[in-house]
Amino acid sequence: MKTTCSAIVPFRATSPARSENLITVLRWLTEIPVSVVVSEHSAQSDVDLTDFPEVRSVWEKSTGAFSKSAACNAGVVVARTPIIALVDADTMVQSRALRACINRIANPGERESIQAIRPFGRLIDLGENQSRNVQETGELPRGLIDASDAFRSSEHIPLAGGILVIERESYLSIGGMDESFLGWGGEDDALSSVLKRCGVKGRILTSEVGYHLWHNRGAEPRYQHENYESNVRRAMWWRESSLEDFDSAVVNARQALQDRQR
Repeated sequence: MKTTCSAIVPFRATSPARSENLITVLRWLTEIPVSVVVSEHSAQSDVDLTDFPEVRSVWEKSTGAFSKSAACNAGVVVARTPIIALVDADTMVQSRALRACINRIANPGERESIQAIRPFGRLIDLGENQSRNVQETGELPRGLIDASDAFRSSEHIPLAGGILVIERESYLSIGGMDESFLGWGGEDDALSSVLKRCGVKGRILTSEVGYHLWHNRGAEPRYQHENYESNVRRAMWWRESSLEDFDSAVVNARQALQDRQR
């Protein structure tokens, strides 16, 4: 499986908790195993991979807002496996779930061919102590943790939200992720819309639970940052634009991604 899938982990170090979460995610991924690429989009490279000699890294210098899209595109370009997994640096699932998704795409057998799978149906936000336990033990909770656990039932999680396992060729064919998204929000929704409109067959592994590791947000606004409204408008455009405009945008995105590979 190591030569079948590359996990792309987009990252910017904005707090010690986020860096600790990255290390936890890297420990998990390297034990599955898959090839791993950490893709930084930041003013300077802040990731220490001394303990992960097998993990590759790419760094795209940026003094502006973090772009998950740019980081994912940069990571996919250097990956050469037929399957990629876009993995947020604070999101995990049980290893069996990720393996199952990789195997389902790689070996459809007589089943319907699937190009993209989100390896969880529901997402739990872990508290600080719960996340610390995962960091220290490497063990994810199994199912519900206690009666106070709350799924993100009020938040729509798109196909590409958190973790997405996808054929690399399908990702390249749609032009990857739209790099006009800056800061948090909208980029996963846009990618999900593009996948659907381009006819990429996607599934959600509804039987599995995803876990979001705790991190302090500090002064970072989630829904009120300066780029959020434009992100929302752009995501809506990808969903609602005319077929002519949509096709033209995909062609341009595909060319931009090809230019990255030169």
